[in-house]
Amino acid sequence: VTKCEKYWADEGEKMFGDISVTTVRTKKLRDLDIRYYKVKRFENEQDVIHYHFLGWPDFGNPTDPNKLLQVIDKVRKSPNISPLRPIVAHCSGGIGRTGTFLLMFNMIDMADKSDTVDVYKQFVKLRTQRVDVVALLDQYKFVYKTLLTAINNKM
Repeated sequence: VTKCEKYWADEGEKMFGDISVTTVRTKKLRDLDIRYYKVKRFENEQDVIHYHFLGWPDFGNPTDPNKLLQVIDKVRKSPNISPLRPIVAHCSGGIGRTGTFLLMFNMIDMADKSDTVDVYKQFVKLRTQRVDVVALLDQYKFVYKTLLTAINNKM
């Protein structure tokens, strides 16, 4: 079952109407493919880094919280992230894995800036932006497990 349209070319250029997506290079890691694109529409061109995490089953969680933490670390260290160049995240449904990733990403960011984090408050905030984000109780628990792993890794 195809859960997501393949909107990239493995190599070369792929056209979507008047938008050109050119794969510059691909880096394959164990559970992560990192693709570097040039996205062009008319004279406007953007560099895009695409992180495709393969270690996260639909309606489930990664087997090891460290796998998610490694992906988050790579994304956070990306030179392309700024308020003018935000992160765009998706999974097939846009709520389970996407919401869990975004909640965890925000928690790691907050933990780096403060001695306290409020997972529930951030969860509620995300739910005001996207209904049913972090769709399963196991995903919500996984956020806590991963956050605890991140804190223990820093000790």
